Amino acid sequence: KEYQTKFPNIIRILDRGRNLGMMPNSLDTLSQCRGKYIAVCEGDDYWTDPLKLQKQYDHIISKGLTLSYHEGIIAYQNNVNEEQHHIPLNKETGVYDVQDILKLGPLTSSMMFAKKDFFPTPPFYNQSISGDHTVQILLALKGKIDCIREVMTVYRQHAAGLTTLMDPRKWLQNRIEIARQILNYSDSPDKKYLHPHIHDLYISTALNHRISKIDGLVLLFKAILNYPKCLVTETRKHLYYCKQI
Repeated sequence: KEYQTKFPNIIRILDRGRNLGMMPNSLDTLSQCRGKYIAVCEGDDYWTDPLKLQKQYDHIISKGLTLSYHEGIIAYQNNVNEEQHHIPLNKETGVYDVQDILKLGPLTSSMMFAKKDFFPTPPFYNQSISGDHTVQILLALKGKIDCIREVMTVYRQHAAGLTTLMDPRKWLQNRIEIARQILNYSDSPDKKYLHPHIHDLYISTALNHRISKIDGLVLLFKAILNYPKCLVTETRKHLYYCKQI
């Protein structure tokens, strides 16, 4: 409130009468944005380049993007063991696309997009635990995305963070459900990449977070059912998964 008083033309406070919950609060906050473009900087993350917003605006305009993002630094705990978050260029297509988002999404604090490309949001958005990842997928399916190969943000992680404390099985199951919802919602031809993505999420759950052997085998069956092509292209790997379970 002190900063809002000092800078009333820059800072607005959304004073909640009650706890809306993480995703409803996030969605309502985004909906309150008055500008044409939204740049996200959450929690204790911070931007490091004073020209970041101008660079990303120019990036979006010049390339006609639905999502502009850039590289950054991940700092663990008290800025110990810093490492650069590097997003490899898709060698097959020569551009960034939804496959890159699904494999290694950008840091949330590096994202910038037009408000019109995000709203209206699909009805399942509030069900997502990983709201930032859902935003990335939806924008990548809607149009072109691209990465600026410059470090302009620091993303801080710590042991008490929400993602760290969350039940990993619940987190993976939520990602599977949201990916399924996006499959039904989107009419983009690129949504086909969601099938191997869902397959991989099932496999990760089966190998690392199974409740029992039967549970693991059921998850493996669901993975194959979702992406039958895997039995032809990766037969030996799936036999190995079965043996591990």
